[in-house]
Amino acid sequence: MDESTGVPSLSKNTIESIPLRVAKLEEQQKIGSFFRKLDERIAMQEAKVMKLKATKKAYLEEMFV
Repeated sequence: MDESTGVPSLSKNTIESIPLRVAKLEEQQKIGSFFRKLDERIAMQEAKVMKLKATKKAYLEEMFV
């Protein structure tokens, strides 16, 4: 669909003629909710990892004091 010879580019008309499939609003909201929950779970797991690393560090410091 490139319309130029040097730098690749598209005209406004060409861009507007490209068909796009967009999910319905309800589906978009469900997808957004899924990723929000996933982000929250990732954050919780990261917090657990940080807590475990701190515990590990504390135990190692006690071992070698």
